[in-house]
Amino acid sequence: TKKENNGELNIETITIDLIMEELENSKPFSLDSRESKMTILKRLDEKGVFEVRKAVPKVCEVLQISQASLYKYLQKIKSSE
Repeated sequence: TKKENNGELNIETITIDLIMEELENSKPFSLDSRESKMTILKRLDEKGVFEVRKAVPKVCEVLQISQASLYKYLQKIKSSE
């Protein structure tokens, strides 16, 4: 239905906004820096971004990493807490 599509769009928009906000807060940011990516991933995880459907592919696209790398980074983050 229209409401569901708008709700999904809103969640997707909010997710993208959170990703972009974390990138802004992490400046200077280097896509080559593993530490920078892990810092951003940790913050996004703390905000619950990865609980949102379709968030993982969007984060991977923005950070230019594979989904396998994202999950590996998240595993390292959680094991170091």
